[in-house]
Amino acid sequence: MDLKSFLDREYMQKAIAKASSLQSKKFSDVVDAEGHHYVNLVQEGGGVLGIALVGFTFILEQAGIRFWRLAGTSAGAINTMLLAALGEKNEPKSEKILEELAKVELISFADGHPLVPTILQKWLVNPNILKNILITYLGFWILMLINLVLLAIHPNKDYALFTLISMSILIFLGILIYWLVQRFKKNNWGLCKGDIFFEWMKNILDKNGVSSITDLKLIAYKNHNECKLSISNKNNFDAADVTVITCDITNAEKIEFPKKASEYSLDEATTHPACFVRASMSIPLFFNPYQFQKNGPFFVDGGLISNFPISLFHKPEIRTPRIPIVGVILDEGYGSESDLKKGITTFLMRIFKTVMNYSDKEFLVKNEFYKKYCIHNIDVQDFNWLNFNLSDDEKIKLFESGVKAGLEYLEKFDWDEYKTSREALYDTYTQAFNLN
Repeated sequence: MDLKSFLDREYMQKAIAKASSLQSKKFSDVVDAEGHHYVNLVQEGGGVLGIALVGFTFILEQAGIRFWRLAGTSAGAINTMLLAALGEKNEPKSEKILEELAKVELISFADGHPLVPTILQKWLVNPNILKNILITYLGFWILMLINLVLLAIHPNKDYALFTLISMSILIFLGILIYWLVQRFKKNNWGLCKGDIFFEWMKNILDKNGVSSITDLKLIAYKNHNECKLSISNKNNFDAADVTVITCDITNAEKIEFPKKASEYSLDEATTHPACFVRASMSIPLFFNPYQFQKNGPFFVDGGLISNFPISLFHKPEIRTPRIPIVGVILDEGYGSESDLKKGITTFLMRIFKTVMNYSDKEFLVKNEFYKKYCIHNIDVQDFNWLNFNLSDDEKIKLFESGVKAGLEYLEKFDWDEYKTSREALYDTYTQAFNLN
């Protein structure tokens, strides 16, 4: 695939034209000399569904929007890091990101045993494959037990031969399972190394002159004076930064990188930012947990604790916002009761997603303003977040799903209503606090 595969389509040409026509619309009170409006962006994790996030940011950039503070988890961390590192704040970057995505075969990221891609594909086609294997294995045991009973009642050469063959098969399968478990354990309970993804991310950042935390801060950590921003009130206005969420399972903590780099003795001059993204996207059991040092803590997918870290941008002390928060969620749908009964794999995946979204949802329940004015859903219900074997057409559809959601945001967003509602909320809380 190449860039043209995504952009030289009738829908995309119309979408780009529509977004460009909205460049004069007011999206923020933070504007640079070229007229770009700035927003703070937080992106949810979701495996390969992250392609849709690139579609969302691409179309926002076509409307003249740029990103000030950035945060994301897992797939959201990938787009977050690349948006931060692939150019200056006033430059569009999503097209560059899309070009890199077009060139890579996602299935190459599944860099475990050669059978892993095949097994993954079979599981995606038939989520109950594990249940079927277990039933077959138990079936062998039941047949053998029945045969033993028959052999005890009616000694017979055929029964004895069948019992011997059955026992041999079961012993072989037992040894095979033991070997697989030991291999799995040796790889720190991950099917894939994650090395190919890391090298892919590292090479992209290196090409753009970002090979250390120091390099990242030089290009992504700016204040309003450096970017010559026009702001109505510059008091306590946050400088631009980048946050990637990961989970330290050794110490059971949510970690924000690169903010917490010093706590893990990571040298800013030598630590590559690709490490943070690799740590954030370490899907448990699929990718090996990440370690910065050989005997250091293990890091896994930040989505286990916070898959949508919008709370990082929560500033209750501000009455009148100067810059909006844009939060992008990959909406996979909740399914029906019948879906939960399809198999143990589906059931366990639903539990996993419920747990990993809990803290973020709790924050949104307590802060309805963000839910109403800051969150924008991308419909990705027709895709599986672990399908690294996406076809070219599926990649295009995912990208366009993000574009569609981005256009809806551009058309419906009302900056004046956003500010008025935030001021009303602040006044309500202040009055309630004073009464108490």
